[in-house]
Amino acid sequence: MLATLALSAWLPMAPADETTASEGDAASDEATPAEENADDKTNDKIDFARDIRPIFVFNCYKCHGPEKQEGGLRLDRKQNFVSGGDSGPAIVPGHNAASRLVGYVTGENDDLVVMPPDGEGDRLSAKQIALLRRWIDEGASWADGADLTDVTSGGASNHWSFQPLVRPPIPSRDKSAPPSVSAVDVFIDARLREQGLAASDEADRTTLIRRATFDLTGLAPTREEVEAFLADTRADAYERLVDRLLASPHYGERWGRHWLDLARYADSGGFEFDVDRPSAYRYRDWVIRALNDDMPYDQFIIEQLAGDEAAPGDPSVLVATGFCRNGPTVGNQENEKNRLDELDDVVSTTGAVFLGVTIGCARCHDHRFEPIKQLDYYRMLAVFNSMKTSDDDGRMAIRDIGSQPRPTNLLIRGDYRTPGQEVEPGAPAVLATEPIDFPQPDAKSASTLRRLTLARWIASPDNPLTARVMANRLWHYHFGRGLVETPSNLGQSGAEPSHQELLDWLAAELIDSGWELKPLHRKIMTSAAYRRASTGEERNYQADPQTVWLWRFPPRRLDAEEIRDSILASAGTLNLQMYGPGVKPRIDEAIIRTGSTLKWPIVESETPEHWRRTVYVFIKRSVLLPMMETFDAPTATQTCAKRLPTTISTQALNLMNNRFTNEQADYMAKRVVDMAGEDARAQVEAAHWLTFSRPPNEEQLAMAVEFLNQQRTWHAQTTPEATDVRRPAMLRALADLCHVLFNANEFVYVM
Repeated sequence: MLATLALSAWLPMAPADETTASEGDAASDEATPAEENADDKTNDKIDFARDIRPIFVFNCYKCHGPEKQEGGLRLDRKQNFVSGGDSGPAIVPGHNAASRLVGYVTGENDDLVVMPPDGEGDRLSAKQIALLRRWIDEGASWADGADLTDVTSGGASNHWSFQPLVRPPIPSRDKSAPPSVSAVDVFIDARLREQGLAASDEADRTTLIRRATFDLTGLAPTREEVEAFLADTRADAYERLVDRLLASPHYGERWGRHWLDLARYADSGGFEFDVDRPSAYRYRDWVIRALNDDMPYDQFIIEQLAGDEAAPGDPSVLVATGFCRNGPTVGNQENEKNRLDELDDVVSTTGAVFLGVTIGCARCHDHRFEPIKQLDYYRMLAVFNSMKTSDDDGRMAIRDIGSQPRPTNLLIRGDYRTPGQEVEPGAPAVLATEPIDFPQPDAKSASTLRRLTLARWIASPDNPLTARVMANRLWHYHFGRGLVETPSNLGQSGAEPSHQELLDWLAAELIDSGWELKPLHRKIMTSAAYRRASTGEERNYQADPQTVWLWRFPPRRLDAEEIRDSILASAGTLNLQMYGPGVKPRIDEAIIRTGSTLKWPIVESETPEHWRRTVYVFIKRSVLLPMMETFDAPTATQTCAKRLPTTISTQALNLMNNRFTNEQADYMAKRVVDMAGEDARAQVEAAHWLTFSRPPNEEQLAMAVEFLNQQRTWHAQTTPEATDVRRPAMLRALADLCHVLFNANEFVYVM
C-alpha cells in the first residue's frame, strides 16, 4: 500500500544542478589526466591548464616538447604553439574541423599521418579528442603563465595562487545598490553585471532558518526556533540567528566532520587486518572542541603538525598530532617501504589540506603539471622523516626520535632501494622564495623542531596559499562549490577561480581577524548571495546552470551524516551526548560475515547508545556503515576535499526498506501521538514540523489525512489489532506516513 501512494505533494523535482552518477564515483580532486575531467559538460568552458595541457604532456611532449620538436612543432610554450610548425599553424581558433592538429590526432585527413605514430604512444581517446575540438571551437584560450616550461622549472611561477596575498580594492558599487550592501556582494554583483545575470530575490524566512541551521549545525531547526525567528521583527534578526548558531556546540560537530574528511580520519588502520585504533577518537574530539572554541586557524595548523614540539608538556595539544597518524596503515609489518608509504601519506595530505597543492605527485619524478620538483618532495619528507608514533597516556600522537634528524635521501623513481643525494628539509621552492631557517640539532632538545618550523611557515600570513585555501574551503562548504572548484588544488592544474578578487579579499579578512573562522562564516552567511532564493529566471539557468556566478543559492542534498541525524531527530531518539569513543550501530549480519573475521559486533536491537550523532559513529575502514556509503560519505583512505553527491537507486531503496528507517518511523509515530493525540489533521501538522520544519499546505494536509485513513483501514483488515496490541492500526498508519516523509525530497534537500 505504501508503495502506491501518490507522493507528488511531497516529492518535487530534484534540483536542476543535482547530478546522477554511478556508485563508483570517486571524491578526489587530485591532479589527473584530462580524460578524468572529460565529461560532456557543454556549459562549462574548457580550461587549458586543467583539460588540455595534460593531453599535451602525456601524449605529445615526447616529440613536441622542450627537448625535441619534430616537424618544427613545439607544444609546451604558447608562442611556439601559436606560430605552429614547418607546415604552418596547427590550429584555426574557432574552427576545429579546419585545424591540422585535429586531423593529425583523429586520422580523418588522409593526407596527414595519425599521431602519435605507431609505436610512439597510445592514440588519443574519444574524450580527449572531444576536449581538443571544444577547446579550439571556444577560441583555443591559453592563459599567460601556463607554459609547460614553467611547470617543469621548479622555480618561480606567475600563477595567481603563488603570488603574495594582497587585499584587492572593493569594486565600485552599483548606483542602485543600498549603501549597506556587503563587500562580499559588491564583488559578486560586479560579476553578475558582467555576465548579464539577474540575482534572485531573498529567500523566505522559513527557508533561511532551515538553510542556516543545517549549514552550521547539521540539524534542522525545531518548530519553536522557526516560530521565534518568524516573530522576530528586529532589523538584525537574521544576524542574531547566525550568531546563535555559531555559538552552538553542534557547530563544532558539523564543521568538525568537514575537517575529518580532510584529515582522512578513521578509527581503524585499514587494509587486510584493519586493526582498531581505540584512542583515535581523541583527535576527533580535539577537532570539535577546537572549532567550537574558534581556535585561530594558524594555531590549529601548528598543533596538528607539531603540537608535541609547540607545547611538549601539554597532553591536550599532543593529541592534535593525531592528524599525522590518521592515514591507513598495514599494521602487521614494520619495514622501510611501509614507513615511507605512511610518510608519503603525511606529506601528501599536508600539501593538499593546508597548502592546496598536490605535492605527493612529485614522489617519483618532477611534477608534470606544477612547478614542484622531486627534490621539493624529499625536502618536505625530510621534515617528517624523524617522527615516530607515540601512544603516551592513551593518546594516538607523534614525536620525534630525538634531536638528531634521520638522514633523508632523494629516492630514484621513488624506490627506497635506490637512494640518491641526501637532502635537507625545506618547502617547495615555488612557495618558499626565501629559504626556511630550520634549526640545527641541539642535544638539549627532545626533537628536531623541523615540523614546528614548517608548521609556522605554513601558518604565516606571508605564505601565499594558506589563507586562500581555507577561505575557499569555507565558501565551498557554505555554497557546495568553492570560488576555486578544486578545494585541495589551487595550483596550476587546479580549476581557475570564478571570483579571484573576492577570494583574496576573504583570505585577507581571515588573516586580519586573527585567523578566527567564525567572523568569516558570518561575513559569508550574512551576504545577499547566501540569502538568495534557490530559484530564479529561466534565462539564468540557460546561461549559468552550475550557478558559478551565484545568481541564486545552489540547492544541496544533505550529507549522509545529516540524513541519519535528521531521521533520529525527527523520531525524537537522537542522543546528543558529545565526545568519547565511537559507537557501533547495527549493521546487517550478512554484511559483517562477508569478511574472514567478525570486524563489527552483531547488534540485535539498537538502543539510545547507538543513536548518537553520526560524527560519533566508529569508522571501521573495512566495514563502513552502509547508509554512509550509500549517501557518498568518504572511505577515509585519503583526504577528501569535496564529496560528490550522487543520485542512485540504492539511496531510495535504503530509505524505503532499511530496518533503521522503518524502526525510526515507528518511534516518530509514537512521538507524534504524544504531541497531537489521535486527531489526523493534528498528526499531519506535527509530522510536517518534525521533518520539514514547517506546517503542511492545504494540498499536503488533505492528501496526508486521506492516506492515514486508507492505511488505518488497510492495517485493520490485514492484521487484526488483537494480534499486535502495542501497534494499533492508527499507529501503524501514522508510522507509514512518517516513513513517506523520510523519503521525501524535501527531507533530504536544503533549498
